[in-house]
Amino acid sequence: MARSEGRSSLNEKSPRTLRCSLAGLLLSLGCLISLPCLARPEPAPLSWEQLDSQQREVLERYEDEWDDFSPQRQQRLAQGAERWSRMSSEEREQAEKKFERFKTMPDEERRELRRYAERFNEMSPDQRDALRDRWREFRSLPPQQRDLLRERFHAWRELPGPQRQPLMDCMDRRLGGAGEDCTRLLPPARSPGNRR
Repeated sequence: MARSEGRSSLNEKSPRTLRCSLAGLLLSLGCLISLPCLARPEPAPLSWEQLDSQQREVLERYEDEWDDFSPQRQQRLAQGAERWSRMSSEEREQAEKKFERFKTMPDEERRELRRYAERFNEMSPDQRDALRDRWREFRSLPPQQRDLLRERFHAWRELPGPQRQPLMDCMDRRLGGAGEDCTRLLPPARSPGNRR
């Protein structure tokens, strides 16, 4: 008899309570199942000898302290040295100019740029390709239109965080394949008198 009472009390629970309980259970299971997927494996340390001759040449100033670097930093430096060795002299000159500009940026701007780079590195190859396509699309615009978009982007960057979120969400959707026009979410460009 006690069993039938237990069943009847379960049946008496509201459908909303049952849905919430089921949703909670599914969410918990989903989190448990996805946790191992979220953990990134720790990269193995990279010995100086594992670098090829071109990488060692580019990174020679770090040879004495190489073993003191974290495996992540070793990997980043090795990848950067590999890219550097594949660059043409013009590309190297451009990279040096960008690095000089980066060194003179305020700390907050450098941190923000690093966050963008980390986010790019976390993207899937398809998302990276989509972003590169958008960049090529931007570069193909007439200079006046690019300047206007830059102005609007800088005005957006000055907004408080919560007001910036809709554009970030739109960009995520666009990188996911949506054909949405995110420029509609940019604020108007500042007037010439208000520019820095």
